Amino acid sequence: NIQKFYVVSTDIVTLLISFNLFGAALSGILYGWFSDNIGRRKIYLLGLSIFFLGSFLCSLSTSIFILIIARCIQGTGGGVCATVGLAIIKDIFNEKSYVKTISWMGFFLSASPAIFSIIGSYFTLKFGWTFNFHFISVLAFIVLLLVYKFLPESLLNTNTTKISVSEFFLKYFQLFKNLRFLAYSFICVLSYAVLWLHLTIFSFLFDKIFLHEKITFGMFIFINVIVGALGTVIHTKCVDKLDIQLLLIIGIIIALVSSILFIIIYIIQFNSIECITLTTSLYWIAIAFIFPNASALALNEFPNDQGSVASLIISLELLFSSFLVYVGSYFYDGTIAIIANVTFCLILIICILKKKKKN
Repeated sequence: NIQKFYVVSTDIVTLLISFNLFGAALSGILYGWFSDNIGRRKIYLLGLSIFFLGSFLCSLSTSIFILIIARCIQGTGGGVCATVGLAIIKDIFNEKSYVKTISWMGFFLSASPAIFSIIGSYFTLKFGWTFNFHFISVLAFIVLLLVYKFLPESLLNTNTTKISVSEFFLKYFQLFKNLRFLAYSFICVLSYAVLWLHLTIFSFLFDKIFLHEKITFGMFIFINVIVGALGTVIHTKCVDKLDIQLLLIIGIIIALVSSILFIIIYIIQFNSIECITLTTSLYWIAIAFIFPNASALALNEFPNDQGSVASLIISLELLFSSFLVYVGSYFYDGTIAIIANVTFCLILIICILKKKKKN
């Protein structure tokens, strides 16, 4: 609808996603580091305020370029949610409890774009696409008030004497020197980016190729969300019984099976929507096992810098996802080729990272 309203190409419309993720990625690095030094609560409130402002500006946009800028501001504010949110959870819970909690957080982070794409489609049909941003603005304001009223400070020790440009760069330089941290972080990054690629490309496929299939895009999303929730339940049940390293390996194996199935489907040109839905559902189960365990192992490398560590993981996820979404839409050829090839290559890299870390 936005593409038709402003009469622009698909590449320009995908910038609305890419710039939103790009803004969240860059701001997240700042949010995490500042939250380690002046506290989580203040930074969380700041980010939510910027998100509210960006959402409101989106609802008032008069051109596609103003909308892109507003989406970037919205993303800049939204970057605080996952980054500082991850650090708050690590402040409060021990490792096992963290993995259980972050498993559900990861599910909702993955499912929310899918769920709200359905809700957004309904609002667009009934009230026009600008109503979505009015709705988000109201929700953002309500959340801002709730956080202000009920969210306590989870970081007991703050140190404002460390706030300097040199300390900022030194901290992230130390993170990049830790190879174990980088391996676990990029396992999170690559697996999450593939999920964003799936959501983007399948929205195009259902609009053109699978338009008259029995399974609509809404049903496709609903099935994957349900399967993802089931995978999250299974994972949380396993946390008390299995080591998180083993759980991570299980998730990577499931993702590898899913990627191989995509390659087979593409090679034999078996474009059965039921088969594709099943293959995608497998990947949602894999994410339920990969993200919480890989992020927990990455955070364990720097127990005193949870905000900076969490922000780097989430920021890299969003930055790489925005890049992959744009590249994927650029090379999209009306088939699942880009999904099959990119998914297989990135999951193969994840397997290599896990093997290198073990060695």
